[in-house]
Amino acid sequence: MQAVRALAGYTLGRADELRRMISKKKMKEMDAEREIFLYGLSPGGGVSIPGAIANGVDKKTANKIFDDIIKFADYAFNKSHAAAYAYLAYQTAYLKRYYTVEFITAVLNNRITNIDEITNYLGYLKAKNIRVLPPDINKSAAKFSVEGSAVRIGMAAIKNVGAGVVSEIISERAKNGDFKDFEDFVARMMSAFTLNKRMLESLILAGTFDCFSNTRAQLMQVFEGVISRAAKDREAKLSGQFSFFDAAAGFGFAQKTKYPTVQEFPLSEKLRYEKEVAGVYLTGHPLEEYADFLRGFTYNSSHFLSGQSEGEGEGVLQKDKSFYGSEIDADDIPALLDGMSVTIGGMLVEASKRYTKLGKELGVGKLEDLNGTVEILLSGYALNKYRDAFLKDKAVAVSGKVKVRDDGVTLWADSVTEFSGGAKSVPIKKICFYMDITDKNLMGELTEILAAYPGEDETFIRSAHDNKLYPLAVRVSVGETLLAELSGLLGRERIKVAT
Repeated sequence: MQAVRALAGYTLGRADELRRMISKKKMKEMDAEREIFLYGLSPGGGVSIPGAIANGVDKKTANKIFDDIIKFADYAFNKSHAAAYAYLAYQTAYLKRYYTVEFITAVLNNRITNIDEITNYLGYLKAKNIRVLPPDINKSAAKFSVEGSAVRIGMAAIKNVGAGVVSEIISERAKNGDFKDFEDFVARMMSAFTLNKRMLESLILAGTFDCFSNTRAQLMQVFEGVISRAAKDREAKLSGQFSFFDAAAGFGFAQKTKYPTVQEFPLSEKLRYEKEVAGVYLTGHPLEEYADFLRGFTYNSSHFLSGQSEGEGEGVLQKDKSFYGSEIDADDIPALLDGMSVTIGGMLVEASKRYTKLGKELGVGKLEDLNGTVEILLSGYALNKYRDAFLKDKAVAVSGKVKVRDDGVTLWADSVTEFSGGAKSVPIKKICFYMDITDKNLMGELTEILAAYPGEDETFIRSAHDNKLYPLAVRVSVGETLLAELSGLLGRERIKVAT
């Protein structure tokens, strides 16, 4: 751009047009531009571009310079882009290798509005035995954060809890210390702003209060009463009246809430609530029992994430982004192309029937696996044939053809087959931890992790102190996520699972 401006008197706008010709390699237009470079352009009788010859450059030299510009177009943009991308690739590879937790945390925050990408990268962390910690009212920041060698999920993504509320929570925590219990949180935050029921309900169902001794089911039973009492206390203080709660020192209640004896939500229900309020599963995944089965598929949802950008070619999609992925080496998996036939497995999180403008039936669904989601479409014939399998919350294998569009990728299903078996047919497992039972800190962390995964599987400790086997009172649901979190705490070699 500077060369044509200095030699031929191009305006900035005209020089940028030439730059675009070079970047797009439009040779016919560049040949026409040669005449303007040599002799200038005089639209409407007024000279707007004098040209190189009029500026004292002889014709032979001017032609040679323009030839060099055309030659430059053959390699310059590719070369400059390759150098920049290589530099960035080296930087990111270094960070991922030596600062894995910090790097992936930054990536998660960069992708925070894309649920499928978040699911994919959380899966990567768990597959690499890097602990992913659930939201915690005393530890979480607004976004994902690094906590030791683990990644802590933030609170900003929880529905009905805005960034302003999270900021107030963090500010209160910094000023007056950690919240002691659920009531302490409500009382202290009610003094800063008005808590509403939907906000508190979302925080409970996301598990942000799991750090306290009460279960989510218990908190759901009492939270409305706790808010009501705190609101009355706040109104009394604002009006200068003596409050019933003034008998208590500082924040909190004079009379502690009585929590009912109720059974905690089943794991499947906890996960469903988590997905509703956070967009992702936080303490497990309903498909974990099928993890080994799903690895048998060559493709999964991560291969359907569109990686097309300018100059990459038609319809080529990203591959090698699978972290709960296929047993086949990623280098041996061909990239997905428009029209390719594939089979993937997962759970139908959406399944509905619609009608086209011509009145024909169309099945529209969304299949979720351990990496993300894929949009599924069925013709009227396929919908009628597989109506019993094409239902919400069914675990299915879907075969069909890939359809690449400008706004995403769809799988047109030819068949939908329900998985056989399921959680009820799985025998009770026994999981044993080889550790020092006298280490109180380690035992505390272990107990906290196990409590987040209630189920029917039995737990034991083989003590390194006396080599005795100690049964634990807690029962869990053994799955990929639990094992990944425990491996981050103890190391995979110190965990044994048997049936």
